[in-house]
Amino acid sequence: MRSEFTHHGFASRVGTKRADLAHQPLDPVIVAGPWVAAGAAAYVGVRTVVRSLRR
Repeated sequence: MRSEFTHHGFASRVGTKRADLAHQPLDPVIVAGPWVAAGAAAYVGVRTVVRSLRR
C-alpha cells in the first residue's frame, strides 16, 4: 500500500494505455461476487428451513 504513494501508483494508472485498466472495474465484481452469491444462498436456505418448520 505504501508503494502506491511512494512510487507514483496513481500517476502510472492515469493517462496510460495499461491493459489492466480496462479490467479494473471488474475487480470488485470478481472479488465480491462469490461472497454475495454465498450470502444469498444462505439466506434462501435459512428462509426455506424456517418456513418448513413453521408448517
